[in-house]
Amino acid sequence: VDWSVHHRRPRQMGGSRWGGINLPSNLLVACGSGTSLCHGVIESHRSSSVTAGWLVLSSTDSSTVAVLICRERWVYLTNDGEYADHPPAVAA
Repeated sequence: VDWSVHHRRPRQMGGSRWGGINLPSNLLVACGSGTSLCHGVIESHRSSSVTAGWLVLSSTDSSTVAVLICRERWVYLTNDGEYADHPPAVAA
């Protein structure tokens, strides 16, 4: 597999009821599959992946967690498929 879609907030076994599971802020394109190359590293080194924002705890909205891209830049992923330098504004 050349690349695959990785869910930052895992789907968990049997899927997820969270409505944002397939939003762009929860998805990363990673080389390899869930067991090979970059995607395999994300899955097999979970603690480091949480630190880098590649994995998000199941109780967290992934749009509020910065992610390290290209191993050099921290960004927030937006639900319109863009990068942002700051977290989304919280409604008052």
